[in-house]
This record gives sequence, C-alpha cells and structure tokens, in this order.
Amino acid sequence: MVVDVPVALYVPAACGDAGGASVVYTGLGDFPQPSQAAETVQLGSTGSPLAALPPATREIVLGPLTDAGPWAGEALVPDAGPVSVLTLPQGRACPLSRPVNLAGDPGVAVGMLDPSHALLVGGDLPPFVIDLGHGSVTATSAAMTPPRDGATVTPFGGGGLIAGGQDPTTGETQATAIVFTPGVGSGAGSFGSPIVLPAGQRKQHGAVTLVDGRTLLVGGVSDTGAMVTTIEALDPAHPGVVAAVAGTLRQPRVRPAVLALPTGQVFIGGGFAADGTPVASVEWLAPDLTWLGTAALCGAGTEQGFAATEGGAVLVVMGPAPATAACSNVHLALPTSILEAPPLAPPPLRVRLFPGPSASPVLVTDQATLRWNPWTTAFTPLGSNAAGLSLPTSAAWSASPGLALWLGEDSQVWALRFDTRGAYATDVGHGPYLVTDSLFTAPDRLPGADVSFSVQGGASLSGGASVWVTDATFVGVTASVVLPQGGAVDVVLRAPAGGELTCQAHGVPVLGTVEVVRTGASATVSVAGGSPVPCPGQLDPKARVAVGFRGPPPGGGTSTLREVTLLR
Repeated sequence: MVVDVPVALYVPAACGDAGGASVVYTGLGDFPQPSQAAETVQLGSTGSPLAALPPATREIVLGPLTDAGPWAGEALVPDAGPVSVLTLPQGRACPLSRPVNLAGDPGVAVGMLDPSHALLVGGDLPPFVIDLGHGSVTATSAAMTPPRDGATVTPFGGGGLIAGGQDPTTGETQATAIVFTPGVGSGAGSFGSPIVLPAGQRKQHGAVTLVDGRTLLVGGVSDTGAMVTTIEALDPAHPGVVAAVAGTLRQPRVRPAVLALPTGQVFIGGGFAADGTPVASVEWLAPDLTWLGTAALCGAGTEQGFAATEGGAVLVVMGPAPATAACSNVHLALPTSILEAPPLAPPPLRVRLFPGPSASPVLVTDQATLRWNPWTTAFTPLGSNAAGLSLPTSAAWSASPGLALWLGEDSQVWALRFDTRGAYATDVGHGPYLVTDSLFTAPDRLPGADVSFSVQGGASLSGGASVWVTDATFVGVTASVVLPQGGAVDVVLRAPAGGELTCQAHGVPVLGTVEVVRTGASATVSVAGGSPVPCPGQLDPKARVAVGFRGPPPGGGTSTLREVTLLR
C-alpha cells in the first residue's frame, strides 16, 4: 500500500525573498541510509511534487545547499495528515507576525501545545495560537475566562495547561488551572473546566513538563504576596486530580527556571526572593521527584538564563553581572558541584538562553547572538544583533533544540533557526566520532582534569566523567569504541525517563574494541571480538536511548576513547 502525505514548505514574508534559494529536502527515520531520500528543492517553486519518502520517515529536514543565503527547516511527521515545514534563514532572526500588543508585559506566558503549535497568553486580550508549520500567529476563537497574567503554559496531553496567574481586571490570583484543546484551523480550540490547585493561589511561578507527561508547578507568590514553596504535579491522565510532591523548595522563588534534564532529574534555579533580590542557588529533584540537593552559585545577576546540556548539567549565564565581582557570569551546574567557566565580557544586559543541539545552547544578548561550545567553554558569535532585531522579552521559549522563539519588544513573535540536528541525525553511521574533531559529542562537565579531547589522543576520561553522543537517539543501536591505551569504560544507554543501562568493559587490551548492541529491552557487550555478554538490567523496549561513555571512577585511572561508531 502506498500512502501519499502532502508536504508543504512555508517561508514567512518578513524573512526575505527565498525565491532563488535551494535547499536539500531529506526524510529521516530509523533506517540506515537517509541520504537515499534526499533531493534538491527550489524554494521559489510552488506546487512541485517532492520526492517520495520511505514509509518509516519520522522527520523532515531542510538544509542549505551552500553557505550563500542558507535556509533551513525541520518538522516531525505526525501519524496522520499533512506535514508543514517552516523554512527560515539559518542564523538570522526574523518576525513571524504582526504586533500582538502583549510585549513588555511581565505577565505574558508562552508554551508548546505540540511540536508544531504554541500558545501565548497574558493581559486582557485573547490568547494567541502560534503555528510553527505555517509561521502564523492567530488569536484564539475561544476566550479564556478569567484572563491570566503571570501564569505558565505547558504541554498537557493533547493540549496545553494554563496554570495559576492573576486576573488583570480584578487582581485576583488564581488557585486553578485550565486546559486548552486545539481545534482544526488557525486559532481554533476550546478551554476546559477549571482544575482546582490544592496548594492554593499561585502566580509568577515556574513549570515544566516531565517525560511521562506530568506538569510540575514550582514556587511563585500568592494573592497576599506570600511566597509559595510547594511543588505540585498535574497528570493529564487524571486531569481532575492534583497531588502535592513530597517536600518543598529549600529557597522560595518568584519566576524560577525549571528544567527536565536528560538524566530524569529536575533542575530549579534562578528567580527572586521576597525582597526582590536574585536567588544565588540551585536545587535538584531526583527522577522520582524526591529532593536531591542544593548548591550555591557564586553570585547572581538580575538577568539569568538556564539551558540543559546532554550530559545532565545546566549552563547558567547571568547579567549584567554577578553580585560579587570575583565571580564569573557563566557557570555549569551539576548535582554535585557548581563550576565556573570563563566570563562573558562585557557583561550582557539582556540574557535569553535557548537549548541547542550538540550541547551548544544559543544566547541572545543586547549585543550579539552567541553559541556555547562545550569543549572550549567559550561563546562564539552566531551573528550580530543588527538594528532591525527586536530583543526578547520575558516570553521566550524553544520549540525544539535549534529553534529559538520569543516575543519581541516590538510585540511581534520572532524566530531564529540555528540548527536542525535531532533524534534521527544523518551523521550517525557516516564515520567514527572523536577522531579528527569532537563534533556531535559533549562532556558532562567542563573540560579539564577529568575530561579532555585532542586530535592526537581522542577523549580522555577519569573521575567518573562521561562523553555523550549528542541529540541522536535510538530504538536499536550498535555502539563500538576503540580504546587506544586500553583500560576500562562503561557504555551507557540512557532512556528519557532517566533510567540507565550500563555495559561495563574492563581489561580492554591496547587498541581493543568494545561493542554494545541494544535490541529491545536488553543489550550485550563484547570486548576485543570476544563473545557477547548480557549487560545487567533492562529498559523499556520502546524507549529511545542516548549513548554515552563513562570513564573510571575517582582513583581508578584514565581511559581514552577513539573511533566511536554508532549504527542504527
């Protein structure tokens, strides 16, 4: 049976003329040779049929043919229906909309409904649906009653959860949440009945959606101005039931950042104390949401940005400067320590940090757009902020790593496409990693004594440090690695919920090869061509896993990795 799936490519008019541009159109999935599905497409051509894609295609990527006038786009393929791919000038931000008259309002909130749609709420105007396939921004056909400032928006089942907030007309802080269910067509949808929050009123709080679909509500402030210290969990499988998570915040926070990490842990950072001073500490929850620990930052700025990295750390950027002159304004936070990276100079006045592929978040400041390199621990320019760029307000978010979005000071929704690498990355199987460069890999901490890379020596690991192949995830995978100096290495398969399957390979001879094969719930490991041995433990057989390599524990020596190869 042949199924025709319509694919449409959209270019926002405000982003410039793409008529003469060409892109490579590629279908990706869990098949070994995605290049067979690629063809060149002229963006100026309309109505032209595109190449047929393999039935197992799960993602469509548009990439530039040359560096001259590059355009790029990406979209996941739904189980049914057409696919729309928003095509943007790579590395240059441009607006998607006419003014929506919400900019500058600290109560504006925005969040994803699904991979292609976001919801923007705030003030007494109707919410707006942002279609990231077409690039349209449309007021909803249904009104949200009451309107809410200082709420949060998170994915929730098949829609979006708008939690807490303050009625801008009456000033009343809400003790409820409401679910928006999108409909067919731009701006279509409906709002459900209020869900009572047992912890009571909450506004200017933080929220995050976990891999199991639950939304956590963290901190904030009540109607009386009292700080809220509780953490609540809302489950779309039981929308009428809300349970308070055991434990509370160690440090009360207004407008905290809350991140779900690849390890399954939850990071809580930033925000402001009751007296309005920025909070100079971070907190961690374990995957089961029990309290894991806290750590102090060396100072804190009034502007703070946070982005998770592949190894389970969090990049922290502060502006305009930390409270203590001796502190850097760039940190890497781990559950066990806070590491200081080289500072940004001059200190940024505006800090908006967006997660990026290859553990390389993008930072938009008042001066430039910069990209983090996890191996050099430095920011390099992605582009200068030209006069036409509208800087982000507090309403800034990421639809996926590689696509930054924000509500600008000009009241328009802006988009910045800076990468398209994702779970079905095309470089997998096209040659070994950690030979001529460190591309598509990242350490779990700042390079130094425990982890380093050189072209001559590969990646050296000690002290329990690890290196991860970034972004790409696998249902079934064969991972092999050469250890030029022998030693021990653990090959780690990490599931999105934070579960790990660790395959130990010890006593590897010089230039020995370790091979791990994951099929279904289990995996096997073989050393230097020996017989496969089962790795202890099991994973959900349907879970996509990331692949990492962990060195010996503290005092256990050093292992060097080279020629890491992955095959789907």
